[in-house]
Amino acid sequence: MEKFIIFIICTLMSVSMLAHEGVKNTAEAESGEPVIIKEGEDRAHSASSLIITVSEGASKEELKALLDKYGLKIMYEMKMAPIITVSTSRPMSSEELDALIEKLEASDLVQSVSKDYINELH
Repeated sequence: MEKFIIFIICTLMSVSMLAHEGVKNTAEAESGEPVIIKEGEDRAHSASSLIITVSEGASKEELKALLDKYGLKIMYEMKMAPIITVSTSRPMSSEELDALIEKLEASDLVQSVSKDYINELH
């Protein structure tokens, strides 16, 4: 339960960083703006980033090899929890992100993966 709560807090922190005005996602559209995928009226996520909770005991070398295999680069690394936000080499469709999430979650190095949902700060 404690890991789940930490995951939610860190996820919200990461999403909030991306949603902050002036912060750009590393994989941007030609216009220079981040590519966002809408999921209904109230929900949207980045088309080029994912949030990964790394399994306990995973080495940095193993994790780097896994990320390299799928063309992913670390954008943010949480210091208080084993959570990283990664960027894809290009914007992907929601279906492509789902397939990538499935592949990453099949690895023993990964505890969980989620889309990088956008929250607007008022």
